[in-house]
Amino acid sequence: AYTFWHRPAGLPLRLIVGPVALAESTAPGAPPGTVLEACRGRLVITADQGAVLLKTVQPAGKRIVSIAEFLRGYRVQPGEKFGPE
Repeated sequence: AYTFWHRPAGLPLRLIVGPVALAESTAPGAPPGTVLEACRGRLVITADQGAVLLKTVQPAGKRIVSIAEFLRGYRVQPGEKFGPE
């Protein structure tokens, strides 16, 4: 599966998504694809019913990385969007 991270500055970044886990949704009513948490090696994104915790991603043209590695290289912030291009 893949998605796009809609960065505030620049073009959307295509990400191949690895394993995910269900997560507690702390923002009921937030639209799907909204970043809820992006710190301490955790990336939680709202889904249609609840939220998912991403474990690995592969940015376009790069290798598969853990979410902790991804967050060290990219500044994802709560409230940003993931979803279709």
